Amino acid sequence: MSYVDKNLTAGEMVVYRTRLHWISVLWSVIFAAIFVIVGLLFAILGLSDMKSNSDSLIIGMSLIVFAALLGIPLKWPLQISA
Repeated sequence: MSYVDKNLTAGEMVVYRTRLHWISVLWSVIFAAIFVIVGLLFAILGLSDMKSNSDSLIIGMSLIVFAALLGIPLKWPLQISA
């Protein structure tokens, strides 16, 4: 049961429900994928050359975490009422 359904008063009813179209989250998916790929490249570079450059590993992991944060809006529900 959605927030709208729980807060209807007597005599009210939901006439139309919408959903988020996949294209509206496309840019989030594209940017998240780019950050994951670049982050993995930095992480692999940092792991392969651990003695001289651990900054690459930190940058890579930071980019992967940032990509995960970009994916959060994909899970947020969208409720539109008129």
